Amino acid sequence: MTSLHDHELLKTAMITEVTGLLTQRLARPLPGQLRRGAKRKTNSIATAPVGRRYAARMRSKVTISDVARVAQVSKATVSRTLNRPELVVPEVRDRIRKVMADLDYEPNRHARALSGIHSRTVGLLFFKDIWDLVINPFWGMAASTVYDNLLQRDLDCNLISIGHAMSFRERFRTREQYAQFFRTRNVDGFLLMGPVSADHEDYFASSDIPAVMWGRPELAESRLTHFDSDNVGGSALAVDYLVARGRRTIAMIDGDMTLASARDRHEGYTQALRRNGRESNPNLVAAGDFSRQSGAEAMRQLLDREPALDAVFAANDEMAVGAMEVLASRGIRVPVDVSIVGFDNATLPEWPGPRLTSVSPAYNEIGKELVSALSMLMDGETCASRLIAATLVLGETV
Repeated sequence: MTSLHDHELLKTAMITEVTGLLTQRLARPLPGQLRRGAKRKTNSIATAPVGRRYAARMRSKVTISDVARVAQVSKATVSRTLNRPELVVPEVRDRIRKVMADLDYEPNRHARALSGIHSRTVGLLFFKDIWDLVINPFWGMAASTVYDNLLQRDLDCNLISIGHAMSFRERFRTREQYAQFFRTRNVDGFLLMGPVSADHEDYFASSDIPAVMWGRPELAESRLTHFDSDNVGGSALAVDYLVARGRRTIAMIDGDMTLASARDRHEGYTQALRRNGRESNPNLVAAGDFSRQSGAEAMRQLLDREPALDAVFAANDEMAVGAMEVLASRGIRVPVDVSIVGFDNATLPEWPGPRLTSVSPAYNEIGKELVSALSMLMDGETCASRLIAATLVLGETV
């Protein structure tokens, strides 16, 4: 899987190479170009079409001023043709559009649409602070796979972060205020990620703006198209495996139970216990919030309540690492004394311990389904939501 950072490096390298090739190309005479001293037939700008040779020279640096000069109009008129074409006289508007096409002038998606080339832009709407893409491995991997799939479909991407740092609730207190915000983002559709509130789910589900979501909606009857891991089934996989490995006292560290994903993972844990003839014991469940610190604190509580526990299923990998740090500090060996299974199969920075056994979402498949579904919605088609099976990736902690 290619990271966002890798894409930026690749893009920079490609721009550098293309710039060099253009420089070499423009340094040579163009096909049919006259030698020095030869006579040249002249035409007035008013009657001569813009030649492809001129367009080839100008393609890498055409500006709105160039379009205005060739079309013999003001820059304001060109701008109105781009943004408010109904205000421009049809004859002038058609002439400007032809010049734009001849010069390959493509300042943004609106200009491309005018010349018949419609490159669509997706708003990647992240309902957390932007730094969560860096410090939270799950969201970093999820965003990366979505970005990969957008690139494969030649879709542009605008990242929009709506977290606590933005004071979103204070800036947009009414439905009309945030509706105006979303409608002015200059995108063709939205892909939602992060803890999306019920209010936002309802807005996008009832809006005419195409939108899809990574995750299961909070609203039971949500009409918002969504794709997510089968969190219930994935958690059951983890517990079944621990039982099969002979573990008898299996504890769980819950995530933020205000989120559907955390509730589903807890449900999978309890279902698997019952299916394997085990009773759910409240003393074997501790609350976390998906952070490493909360996993450590939950592990301390579990050891205080049930010192004889021999396995822990954590609702994400970060909490699993926090739990293992506490176990190591108390001289409890993983996996000899206690087995640990996480969820997310995320790359964990600054963890020198054993490779974690973890439930893995089908990242690439979810990203592919989301981008495909959003493309269908932007084309006026319909698509169905789906949960995608997770898999258990074996490490060294069971």
